[in-house]
Amino acid sequence: DVFQYSAHREKEAWHKPKYKIDAYVVIKAADKLSIVPRFVMMGGMKAIDYQQSPDKVVTLPTALDLSASVEYNINEKAGAFVKFNNLLNSDYSLYYHYPVRGFQVLAGVTWKF
Repeated sequence: DVFQYSAHREKEAWHKPKYKIDAYVVIKAADKLSIVPRFVMMGGMKAIDYQQSPDKVVTLPTALDLSASVEYNINEKAGAFVKFNNLLNSDYSLYYHYPVRGFQVLAGVTWKF
């Protein structure tokens, strides 16, 4: 995706990416098992560095994120999943001075009723 913003009262559309690449594939490893690797890249985000000057505009580095999830459907109503976020343990910021968390794992169960 390529984005274009019109900011009437501001110099820039702060913390909004100029481009975003989001790619994933669903791999059906078995009848009940799905594996989903995902790659996200965002860039061109601008912010104000108020510590230096209210007029100091900085461009944030390009954000790269690789993640994956695994889901197992036990039956039609129950399942379990594990999600791995920021597999590269990248230190990037979507907002100025707010780095994302490093490598993360989330596991859980699902129940449909």
